[in-house]
Amino acid sequence: LSVIGTDGKMKDDPYLVGFIDPTGFGYSPSNFGSYSGVAFISDMGKLSGKGGEADGTISRVYKGVARPFAGNLADPTCMRFLGNRLVLCDPASKGKRGDGAIVVITSML
Repeated sequence: LSVIGTDGKMKDDPYLVGFIDPTGFGYSPSNFGSYSGVAFISDMGKLSGKGGEADGTISRVYKGVARPFAGNLADPTCMRFLGNRLVLCDPASKGKRGDGAIVVITSML
């Protein structure tokens, strides 16, 4: 992930590294437990059916570093916060496209 400056140009130094195919981001609401106000990023990993059936992840950004929050997802995408829940689509939750799910995560911390 990179940062675009006020001049409209992408900065040379990446902001966060280590993602394969990031598909969404958002800031958690104030009622998301100890992770309130934290940036979250969904990463599809390798597209399901191409050797990456369960390498999708949700990461949280802590002190400028992406840290694991949820894993073992196939192709997480369309991540949104609704109330105190993180909701995402996983169109290949059983390892192949068409066998998808809506995944709902609630912070318990």
